[in-house]
Amino acid sequence: VSITDLVDDQLTVLSVTSADADCTASSGQMVDCTVDIPAGSGSVLITVEYLANSPVPDLPDASSFGTIDGAEVIFEFVNGYTLTGSTRGTMTLYDENGVDVFNYQSDEKNNLVFDPPPGVPLVGIDDPAFELHLSCSDSFTGGWGSSNGPEEGVDVNWQIASFDVNKYDGNGELNKSCGATPGISMVDNTATVLGEDSSTPVDTDESTDTLTVIPCDVCDGGVTDLTFEYQGVAPAMVQIYDKNDNSDASKLLFGGMVNPGDEIVITKLPGEDKFNNDVSIYVDGVFHRKFHTSCSKPIGPGQILGDFEIISGTSVNNGRMCPLDVCNVQGGLLETYNQEFRMDVTNSGDLNVVIEKITITWPAANGALIEVKREGDTIHEGDFAYNALGVVIDSGWKGDINKRAIKPGDTDTLKFKFENDAANAEYSILVEFESGCSVEFSGELPGPPFACNKPIDQLTMIWGGSSDIKVTAWKGSVGSTMLADMVPVSVDGELSVSGYAGSPNDVFWEIFDANTNSKLGESKYHLSCSDGDMDGPEDCGKLQGNGKDNDSSLINTWILEGMVDSESTLDCSELATTTTTTSSTSSSKISTSYTSMSSLTIATSLSASSGMTSMATADSTIGEQSLFEKLTAFFKKDKKDKIDIKTKKEYKLKLKQAGTFLKPHTAKKSRLRGRMVF
Repeated sequence: VSITDLVDDQLTVLSVTSADADCTASSGQMVDCTVDIPAGSGSVLITVEYLANSPVPDLPDASSFGTIDGAEVIFEFVNGYTLTGSTRGTMTLYDENGVDVFNYQSDEKNNLVFDPPPGVPLVGIDDPAFELHLSCSDSFTGGWGSSNGPEEGVDVNWQIASFDVNKYDGNGELNKSCGATPGISMVDNTATVLGEDSSTPVDTDESTDTLTVIPCDVCDGGVTDLTFEYQGVAPAMVQIYDKNDNSDASKLLFGGMVNPGDEIVITKLPGEDKFNNDVSIYVDGVFHRKFHTSCSKPIGPGQILGDFEIISGTSVNNGRMCPLDVCNVQGGLLETYNQEFRMDVTNSGDLNVVIEKITITWPAANGALIEVKREGDTIHEGDFAYNALGVVIDSGWKGDINKRAIKPGDTDTLKFKFENDAANAEYSILVEFESGCSVEFSGELPGPPFACNKPIDQLTMIWGGSSDIKVTAWKGSVGSTMLADMVPVSVDGELSVSGYAGSPNDVFWEIFDANTNSKLGESKYHLSCSDGDMDGPEDCGKLQGNGKDNDSSLINTWILEGMVDSESTLDCSELATTTTTTSSTSSSKISTSYTSMSSLTIATSLSASSGMTSMATADSTIGEQSLFEKLTAFFKKDKKDKIDIKTKKEYKLKLKQAGTFLKPHTAKKSRLRGRMVF
């Protein structure tokens, strides 16, 4: 059976996986899988992970219409029409086919009067004029204006689907920009199934269904309503108060018996425009949790409050709240220091992550594990004797829960102290967090970072030229001590030359044609550790051969692969992220500005005899960031500023400069995992 699905561009395909089908032919937006027809009513599961892209229009920063003082806009309406132009010039209305149907002159600044022409969008209808507010203070929540138009229930034919506004300062310079998709967007997706067996001819069937994606944003202005799921293990009497305790019955937002899995909806009290800054939850008459709703702290779907998980919510200024990135951690720097094995963990999510469980194995030479710290706080003490199978720490924690918490944006060091000095050998450490994600290191601990120290004794390069060559290497200028004689090197081949200790600063390689032995030129390398383009791991992959002075007459098509100096070895092939991160994937835990409103369902029958159907449902997942990539980017930018791994303050400063503490830009997008069952 052939299963194909050309996915709409608004749903960028990230991956296609199946334990039951061969999907290796899938590429880009095309899902292409082959599967044997299941016996009887059997089914096949194909998982397609999507990234839902917002259809927000994007005006260029530079003026498109010659605007000096005023605004340039694009408003896309649900009816398919688009209004675009300058508030200081011509505004044009296009129909759903891009045909110009109406032009008019405007001379406004923060407001735009739009009078739809008669018969647009419906024949026989002449909609009234309305005013669009353009100061960027109106987010047009739900597709309707909050201060002006379009007004819900009045301008029914002109609900906004998306918009973009650029405002200019009087000198033609952009000074403010805003845009969003305030309304619901629909994406049709069609799957096709083609199959045959020995008793039936080729049969083709297809089905189209709609994935509904609704906009969301960060909490702003205070919370107006929330929906919780009760995740306790037994029925309970739950009371929620619009204050920090239960002393005032008039502040009761909810009261009643609930069962595990039940949803609880609370809304602002009559006469109020939002909740009080603090809301409290009581279970069976006992205080359970207090949480903050002013939006000064992260709040949104996915957040766990004891036995309750926030499923959805809205805020005063931004409407529907986006799910929080509740558990997104990355491993970072690893080192040994005296008796300690140290491991950095970065919390890139929106909320605190709390260590729940640690599983660790270590070298026998370390002796017993006697202490675990997070930064300076001791979180566990105990004499764990060496065990080849490792030990598990999931109880007996010291101090309150805050000592095991890593705050959003922070990089904290976990320190495992042993009775003996910690060896640079095999370790396996799995740190699991209460929110469902984890970080793991497994392997031999790398030695200290390479820092170039004279003398350099060995160079390793990869030939980046277009044809095979031969190389003669000299311990200095051509004609000095020869270290390699006419060594053949193929395209992308690796060449290592040793014996440079005691050489002058500059050493030369002669390059010859592999077939004719005719000399093609020379390459030069500066070995005093003062060449900023060849003195550390940040230079791995860089082109080499033109010396410290970047002599253009030399052959500069070698790629640095490694070197050996007086103290350590640089092996570029071993430079990689040394930790594995696992992020939580429950349905509400996404770090994006969009979430699915309903599941995508495709129901397709191949034939009565096959009994095959297909279905896809929306789920979500969390992206991951690489701390190593951030550090690499920083090093490339400022390669001469090395990090002393034992200087914590300097390390954190460099991480901040590298952008590690910046959250990933995921505005107006969401990840969806579609499941197609056949």
